[in-house]
Amino acid sequence: LGEIEQELLRLENKARSAAVIILNEQLIAFVVTELSESIIREELRRRLPSYMIPDRLIRLDRPMPCLPSGKIDRQSLIALLPTNHIEKSKTIITTTDLASCSTNEINININPLDIILSAFQKTFSYAHPTANDDFFLDLGGHSLTAALTITELRKSFPSIAVYDLYKYKTAAKLAEYLIQLPNDKKEQQTNNDAITFIKPSFTRIILCSTIQIIVLIILSGIASMEYILPYIIFTLILSEHSIICACFGAYGICVIVPLFRYAFAIIVKWIIIGRYKEGDFPLWGSMYIRWWIVEQLRNIAVQQTLADSPLMNNYFRLLGAKIGRNVHLSSIHCAALDLLEIDDETTISSDVHFQTAFVDDYTLKFRRIYIQKNVYIGSRSVISGQTRMEDYAELNDLSFLPPNTCIPSGEVWHGSPATYSHQATSKPSFIETTNN
Repeated sequence: LGEIEQELLRLENKARSAAVIILNEQLIAFVVTELSESIIREELRRRLPSYMIPDRLIRLDRPMPCLPSGKIDRQSLIALLPTNHIEKSKTIITTTDLASCSTNEINININPLDIILSAFQKTFSYAHPTANDDFFLDLGGHSLTAALTITELRKSFPSIAVYDLYKYKTAAKLAEYLIQLPNDKKEQQTNNDAITFIKPSFTRIILCSTIQIIVLIILSGIASMEYILPYIIFTLILSEHSIICACFGAYGICVIVPLFRYAFAIIVKWIIIGRYKEGDFPLWGSMYIRWWIVEQLRNIAVQQTLADSPLMNNYFRLLGAKIGRNVHLSSIHCAALDLLEIDDETTISSDVHFQTAFVDDYTLKFRRIYIQKNVYIGSRSVISGQTRMEDYAELNDLSFLPPNTCIPSGEVWHGSPATYSHQATSKPSFIETTNN
């Protein structure tokens, strides 16, 4: 709080005194200044992170109340708050009333704008939100208040997401978006509630756990070979040969063991699974156990040591992936490589996740991902199954490509979920150089 107060006092030397308090999980700043609230907020955004921007700014036209000791009297500041602003207008429907209404009653009898303004009013109790107030710039919202507001709005609009508030930042735009939602999306929540899932039986869980325990014991032995075998070989060779020979023998084992892990993971994958195919399989069933075993063997092989090397491409090809020419793969994650296809001249940055296999609704699901030529995928992005990126498409860093999505040729997408950003400026050209 002291840092915020110092920044308020630095406002072009026009703030004579300032104080910040926390009330009802909100930052409230009192400042004696002639500057307008918009100028104050603009200056604070340049100097402070978003979570330190006060939710409410109150300009005082009187000296800051002080205690006999000379310190600011913060209790008196609370008494200066406009308590009449806290009470909701009778024309705005309260959230309690909204919760008691059915979804159909809300959609028919209540204006979505009133519902949104009511939620805004509950989040910012000392403000007077209007239809055109920006949730972040005008009301001082941040990630926490956005989450709280969306939680409140979901009582009336189950399908609304936090992302919607970041995209439609005013109550008017958000209401317009909610009104134009297709009926199938509005009814999606109701339809999902009607779906019943077959939970795995207790016997299947016990059987799967027993097999996993046995496999983990075997895998622990395989993982320890890298540390135990060099000592054993060193001791055996040293008993009959020189220490130099013993050192070379131990070093050879250190080289051979990782290669053995790669080969063992490839062989076991083709023996117990063969080639992955798209489909749904019961959780903790036969396919799940086999898939899990292969993934544990791949983890022991530490495939990330091959990242940013052509060796990674060859290793993935041996595991079933279709990798084109001149493809650059960094440290990527893909649990069913047979369902991943990457065409020529594509670049995949670090820590990219291809969700060709995932668990959902007590089901292990396998889905295909197709990446065409000259595609770029940024670091720490997530590509869902049943997706496609066409030639020269780009997905920026920290983005999430949801299922059943296709990025058209030459388009740049970003965000979570990813949406269209702009058209790629130009297609890359490669210049061959020759030595003079």
